[in-house]
Amino acid sequence: MPTKVRLVLSIFSILLFTELSAQQNVYFTGVGRALVTNDRLSDNTKLASRLKGSGGYTMFDLGINAKVNEIMRGGVILRVRNEFGGFFGDGASLEFRQLQMEGLIAKKVKYEIGDIYLKHTRYTLWNEDPLNNKFESSIFTGRRDIVNYENFFIGNAWRMQGINTKARLNFEKGIKSLDIRLYGGRSMQTNFINTPERYFYGGRLDLTQSKYLRIAGNLAGISDIPGTVKAAAVDYSNMVYTTDFDLTLENDNVKLMAEGEVGASHFELKRASDSSDTKFDDYFYDLGLKGTYKPLGLTLGASYRDVGFNFNSPMAQTRRIASPSNIALSNFGTLNDGSTPRPIGLYDMYTQEKYLYNQSISTTLMSYYVQYTMAEPYGRATPNRKGYTFTADLQMPSEILLANVEANFLSESVSEGDSITNEKRKFTLIKGGLKFNIHKLLNLKKAIAVNGGIRTESSNRGGINPVSLSSTTYDVGVDIEVIENLHLLGGGKFFSVSGNEIQSVRNSLNQITTYGPTLNFNQKQQVLSVGMRYDLSTGCYFSMNYNKINYNDELNSKNTYNWDQWFFVFGLKF
Repeated sequence: MPTKVRLVLSIFSILLFTELSAQQNVYFTGVGRALVTNDRLSDNTKLASRLKGSGGYTMFDLGINAKVNEIMRGGVILRVRNEFGGFFGDGASLEFRQLQMEGLIAKKVKYEIGDIYLKHTRYTLWNEDPLNNKFESSIFTGRRDIVNYENFFIGNAWRMQGINTKARLNFEKGIKSLDIRLYGGRSMQTNFINTPERYFYGGRLDLTQSKYLRIAGNLAGISDIPGTVKAAAVDYSNMVYTTDFDLTLENDNVKLMAEGEVGASHFELKRASDSSDTKFDDYFYDLGLKGTYKPLGLTLGASYRDVGFNFNSPMAQTRRIASPSNIALSNFGTLNDGSTPRPIGLYDMYTQEKYLYNQSISTTLMSYYVQYTMAEPYGRATPNRKGYTFTADLQMPSEILLANVEANFLSESVSEGDSITNEKRKFTLIKGGLKFNIHKLLNLKKAIAVNGGIRTESSNRGGINPVSLSSTTYDVGVDIEVIENLHLLGGGKFFSVSGNEIQSVRNSLNQITTYGPTLNFNQKQQVLSVGMRYDLSTGCYFSMNYNKINYNDELNSKNTYNWDQWFFVFGLKF
């Protein structure tokens, strides 16, 4: 069907839906965006000046929500998108971005069906953002927000298809409340030949005894459905059982808390072809203390964790960034007259909307870019890690100064890559930053804020196969409201990495089969951005900025490039 016809029919359907639902409680939401970029890239070739381009699109997501009664509300998001260069519907696309129903049963059980966002605990179901720095400049945060929206990232939740139910029982004596949660859905569809039907599921019982004590039990699993394929090549099952708790003591000035999560995983994979049945069991524990001095808003914490070598929790260990083999750069994919693939840079990771991020749960540990994350590539639930974490967080009641620092000192539990001396890697990961709201200090109405952040990590090992890799990222930013709602923005990111590392190669059992070649790095990246944002009204803004990106590879000059980009966006949300 021609695009124009589809658009006309869709608009007609929307109007008809609205008219038929006039007797119900119908309301609309929407997100719109018009985005244009102009780019120029130079590398080491004589034809570098020809590497120019421009692109963009207009997009509008219309959310139609109908509330029949307290028992059910239905919602659908319809997207219309037209790529830059399209005219009168040519090049336009139409899709349903989201379908969902939700409601309340017996005034106690809340349910969601369809496209839902799920988050459990950091060891059961969690979508870790490994590179985000909450103290980066708002000129970068604006771009990251677009990427997160396009890839269905809301905090640490995964967007999945299934059902989610919640209920709370309140008590008068002995126990304050009991929260019950169940969820599940299909993660893989059978082809009736060699791919079985695969489902995910989970649940939580969260008991609050009082304001002093809370304890919860968690279950998260992924399993194949027997019989969906007569001669299935594999039959997969993985279960994770955990308990998390917190014990709190508090007065007017001080709050002390002991908290943690402990649990285990059971992995099983059967092969019909050779009648094999492989099983792995392992455990983890993560325990800590923290205290808050309320008058200053200062919180200090310390914890120790030990995550086993075979601890397997796919819904918590799946990476947000896709495996390198599945990534395609959408802007300037090659260098040197098309002879060299352009290496992925820090700028791509918070500006590229497609072909970079992962949307599905992986039952095996994914490969990753070791130069950008080495200590916790799979988040807090990264297997084969043990060690200490220290935190300090300052949130002054006046909000003049916000600051945070986290220091991780970890090591392997089992040596990877050194079978002779069995030397183990040691890791450090330190990240933090601050935001200084100058306008609050000076009692000004218009915002003036500066911020800075740092992330530094290293991986080291001696022995017969020595490893030594370190990286550092600095963030700086400024936000000045020159007149009401008009913000001048500036920011910089500075990244460097040097040393060597060796990555492991795993099979379908999540077991290491071999090790890749030694990877050597000596790179520096720099992103400088200046621009402005004008807030037209609540949810409506216009932004423009100029970005200058430099990628310098001392070990391979063919990977070195400079990239200049102008970026314009008009955004709307209601």
